[in-house]
Formats: sequence, C-alpha cells, structure tokens
Amino acid sequence: TEQLKHMNKYVFLLSTPIVLVYWVAYFFILEKKPTEGEGVARDEKSPLIQASSSPVIDDSTSQSNSPVESTVQRYLRCFKLCLWLSLNLGAVYFFEYVARICAAKAEPKGSIYYNPTCPEFYAAIQLCYQAGVLVSRSSLPLVKIRRVGVLSILQMINMVVWIFIAWKHFFPVWLLPAYMIFVGLLGGASYVNIFYLLRKEDFIPDADREICINVTALFISIGIFGGCGFQTLLFNYTNLKEA
Repeated sequence: TEQLKHMNKYVFLLSTPIVLVYWVAYFFILEKKPTEGEGVARDEKSPLIQASSSPVIDDSTSQSNSPVESTVQRYLRCFKLCLWLSLNLGAVYFFEYVARICAAKAEPKGSIYYNPTCPEFYAAIQLCYQAGVLVSRSSLPLVKIRRVGVLSILQMINMVVWIFIAWKHFFPVWLLPAYMIFVGLLGGASYVNIFYLLRKEDFIPDADREICINVTALFISIGIFGGCGFQTLLFNYTNLKEA
C-alpha cells in the first residue's frame, strides 16, 4: 500500500508528454477547415448536395408518382441503414465496460498490491484505459478502419480474458496497465471510425445522416446499460463473487 500511495501523482506526471504530443498533432496533423474562397478539390470538402446534370423534372409529376414517406417509416428506414454500425458500437461499449469493472478484481488478494482500502491501482488502470481512448480517437487523420466488426470481435475477446483474469488471477499485475491501454485503443478506434463511416459512407443519404448518427449514439447507452446489468449478475451470482 505504501508503494501505491503516490501512484496517481506519478501516472499523471508520466502522461504529461502525451498532452504535448496531442497539442503538436492538433496544429500539424489534423486538417484545417477550408475558408471561404478556397478551392475545394477533395470529395470530403465538396458540398453535400451537388448540382445535377440530369434534365429538370416537373415537381408536380414527381410528387404524384412517388409515395409520401411518413416520419415513422423514415425512422425505420434509417434504423435499418445504420443497424450494423449501431450494433457494433453498442457491443464494443458492452465489452469494454465489463472489462473495466473486472479490473477491480484483477489483483490477487495475496499480492503486495492488493488492499481494499487503497484504490490507487484501480484508478491507475482506468487512467490507462482513457489514455488508450485518447490516442485512438485522435488517430482518424492517420488511420481509417472500415471493418469495424473486427474491432468488436477483438474487444469481445478482451472482455473474456479480463473475466478470467478477475477469476483466476493468472495475468502478471505489472502487465495489466498495458493490457488496459489496448482495451482503450480498441474502444476509441471503434467509436471514431463508426461515426466517420456514418458521416461519409454513400449508403446513407445526406438528408438522413443526422438521424442515423443519433440512432447509433443511443446504442452507446444501451451497451453501457447492458454491461452494468451483466456485471451485476457476474459479480453476485457466479464464482467471481468470492474472487
């Protein structure tokens, strides 16, 4: 316990260089918004609605031939458009929240690090998770991942491993912070790439992007709620209760 009293202070001091790197990246890596009058050459900076070269169609004719979509039908259509991305985001949040809580029982009771009245180790583990999230959410200008399902599968594997760590305590304590950084990296990468796809993919009409983004964001709360419920069952009705 004496060795952990000042852990938070040293962890924050050691994380200070990361803030400096992030500050430099803000000015030299992240893209600047185009100012008015600048030429726009890339698709990402082009107007959302392009001028059409097709012949002009009479509005009255097109409106009479196309069925009117109700609000409910539009929301259902948008829900189907973003369902795959929404499920992946909700699943990643479910898996990582279970893994983060398992970190509370990751220290074996016989180790020199374990002390129920000394939460510094758990706080340091959570800081490592946030550091991984910060790095991966800032990585979009450098790396873009389209196959977000792979991230969900990897995070599910992490959750299972953390459950067994909390149960059997087979993982070296000194490697736990690095492993939690990896959990944060996957979680942040999934988050930022899913919302990037929602903003840029062609299968979502521009007029429906805002609805799809909001629907997908709801799955964050669903994933967290599901993870909390699963943790309650896990730590009260399984062998992890005595771990």
